[in-house]
Amino acid sequence: MIKTAMPTSPHSFAVRMYDEHLEEASFLYEQRKALLRDPEIPWTRIGEFEERLEAHIDALVIGGRLALDICQKHAKEGDAGELFSAVSVYCRHQDAQLLAETWRVLDYDDPAKTVAVTDALKYELPTAWYPAVQRAIERGDERQVPLLARVCGYRRAPCGEQLVRRSASNATVISASVLSALSRIAQGDAAESILQKCCNHADPAIRTEAYLGLVRMGRREVLRECLTLSQQEAWPHMVLGVGGDRAAAATLRRRLEAGSATSDTLLALGLLGELTAVRSLTGVLASDELGESAALALYWITGAPLFEKAFIAEPVDQAALFDAELHAWREHQQLPKRADGQPFGTTVRQLVRDPAAWHAWLAENAPRFNPDYRYRRGQVYSARALLLCLLDEAVPDRLRQLAYEELNIRYGCDVPFESDLRVKEQTVALRAIGAWLAANESRLPTGRW
Repeated sequence: MIKTAMPTSPHSFAVRMYDEHLEEASFLYEQRKALLRDPEIPWTRIGEFEERLEAHIDALVIGGRLALDICQKHAKEGDAGELFSAVSVYCRHQDAQLLAETWRVLDYDDPAKTVAVTDALKYELPTAWYPAVQRAIERGDERQVPLLARVCGYRRAPCGEQLVRRSASNATVISASVLSALSRIAQGDAAESILQKCCNHADPAIRTEAYLGLVRMGRREVLRECLTLSQQEAWPHMVLGVGGDRAAAATLRRRLEAGSATSDTLLALGLLGELTAVRSLTGVLASDELGESAALALYWITGAPLFEKAFIAEPVDQAALFDAELHAWREHQQLPKRADGQPFGTTVRQLVRDPAAWHAWLAENAPRFNPDYRYRRGQVYSARALLLCLLDEAVPDRLRQLAYEELNIRYGCDVPFESDLRVKEQTVALRAIGAWLAANESRLPTGRW
């Protein structure tokens, strides 16, 4: 038996303990990100992983100088999760020198590590550092500005004036995250002017965020431009989905009927909730490319509970197969199996894509719907229906964020919310949105077109 060497001193024991805290925190950080992307996982369940992650971060915080030194080492040499954990600890200690060192050595060409630093600052940036962030936006490395803009927009930090000045003086810092932040935390004609100029940007992602930002800031007239552009281009479709009217729904439906729709076209139709799109959506349920999006759009409009269990096999890695398994796969496309005789994979709950099932449900339930109204999951479209989307554990992360965008754009809800907030913070924000709704619901419009 091989014996594991035991630490020979309290110091070496502490070092090993903090190493393990960082390794575990890194795993939990990556696990949390994966769960956010998994539509099968209720968003409230992620709180369990966040509590475990918090325990490891807290242990590193109370570890004092030794833990900080170990965090600094792992930040330089470790993976993205260890970098996230280290920066979180720096923020809680308000150790600006260690954060500055992180910026100095950060590989901006490594997306995982830039996201890790951004995530840590999104959750942990001390408010006492806001003045330093303002200075960094105005005078710092231009590669930092999009990352800091993402953080400031997420936290609604008071850095709008600085983002406006830097964006106006140096167009190279312009990115989708900068424009998103401008529309959330900046005010006045100067911010709108920057967004307006970016409506002609070469990058479709930046054009999308420019138009969406203008709509967030109340410039709804730009939706007419989006409507015209959407007849030839696909990128404006989601802007119309969260802010458009019945004419937008008709334009997107015609794109679908002409065979020039994308998955975003269908999702936008689902967001708009227009009943006349239902027949066209059922027409592409059998499509390999658009069928899944069509079923989602139909559900998002009608709320039809047409779900089924489906087995999703794991991709076959031929290099990992035994000889017999490899032969069975190559000769007969037979999947490798577990000890219980079942193939490797997972069973998921998904929307039915059988047109006959949808036609039958729609025929039976047609009297429930009034063509003068738009709908969200079978209910007349309203601010309350959107809040229910945010509260529902079964709604995926992206759709929850879009529901908040609709609340903000269509109803003026100014309570800050992000679908990847930590669960405890989401719960607080959702209570605040509920209170806002209770105070304003009587004057808010319903879903009549």
